[in-house]
Amino acid sequence: MQTLTATNPAFANAVLVALPRMRFHPAHMGEKLVRQISQQEFKFQLTRLASGHP
Repeated sequence: MQTLTATNPAFANAVLVALPRMRFHPAHMGEKLVRQISQQEFKFQLTRLASGHP
């Protein structure tokens, strides 16, 4: 695995921690399994908690 870009190292680290729990299906050409290189973009959105919390 390789991180191409990140706006903050903490975001890249969060993705690297989550990736082992993710499951992907192998690529096929007909009935044959083939190698595949893929790129996945992850977007983070920060939201405020309910009132009374910082």
